[in-house]
Amino acid sequence: YFERAYGGIAAERGRVQAELFENTAVEPLFRQPSVIGRIRGRGASERYRVMVGAHIDSCAFIDPDTGVNDFTLTGENPAWATRRAPGADDDLSGSAVLLEVFRVLVQSGFEPDRTLEFVGFAGEEKGIVDGEVHGKAGSELLARHYRQQGVDVVGLLNLDSIGADMPASIADDVAQCNPLGSAPNRLPIFGYGDVGFNIDPSLRDLLFSCVETYCQSPYSPVEAPNGQSDHLSFIGNLYPAGGAVESNIYANGLADTCPGHQVRHHSERDTVDGIDFVYLMQYARALLGFVVEAGMRPESTEPRFGSALSDTIVIPSPKAYFDGLVPPLDGASSLLAQSVLWLALLCVVVFVPALI
Repeated sequence: YFERAYGGIAAERGRVQAELFENTAVEPLFRQPSVIGRIRGRGASERYRVMVGAHIDSCAFIDPDTGVNDFTLTGENPAWATRRAPGADDDLSGSAVLLEVFRVLVQSGFEPDRTLEFVGFAGEEKGIVDGEVHGKAGSELLARHYRQQGVDVVGLLNLDSIGADMPASIADDVAQCNPLGSAPNRLPIFGYGDVGFNIDPSLRDLLFSCVETYCQSPYSPVEAPNGQSDHLSFIGNLYPAGGAVESNIYANGLADTCPGHQVRHHSERDTVDGIDFVYLMQYARALLGFVVEAGMRPESTEPRFGSALSDTIVIPSPKAYFDGLVPPLDGASSLLAQSVLWLALLCVVVFVPALI
């Protein structure tokens, strides 16, 4: 689906490409490819790549009959291939936002200085576990390949599970529902606190600023520690990276301790009815602002992220492109809504033993 979607958009104009990164080339048994949509830069800055990513695999490690999470790093459980794993939030929310922003920029004719890459990563669910990167993660294989090829990635921003706002009804229950101290209408940005030290500070600060500048009232950014997703692969390969997550990540995806709430992630319950499209649209606005600001950087002797910031550089306002974002409730024409609905209606798991 994502290969066709990115390919269809890329065919509309020159200097835009869509391709698969075949993981079998570096890991023969890893049969799920990653998908890349690319808007090529111009001039001397074309060689620098600004990357944004989200994972396109899903899983159902939670047994629907017993409620038991039977995840294991060793081997594969045949039951995983027979369970429904719609993955509407984890992580079609991030994947759909990437696809929508890619569409808007391509159809608007936007031409960045730096090359922009929109990546749907394969195999995150069993490749990034408890903050550790394992060999069979699509992001790890791509980051390692880029490092070996000497690709100048100036920064990767990863979006994983961004479709659920914090309900006011549980926000005050810090002990059982909200140990991260989130609040309604907040967009958590990684890289703060004692466990955020590996996040690139320039990338973090730009994303924080984009949420403040481009998201609609009453939404605002909030500081969060490090997350556990594909950005870790790029950090491990010495590339600047960071990310963001939804404010309701704890009750939605991490623990069954919240009264009246069940974990949705990694189960058949991760369906489209759990997506807040108005909240999700804020991440689309922030991401659009981010790639425009990060992509408009003329030639610089310093390839690190944000190093070419200068008062003398004129950056077109990302607000000029916001009209292209289809309103979140317009399911008839929005790729954002279409993508979420498409995966939510799947009756079979996307993450099957044959893929990983």
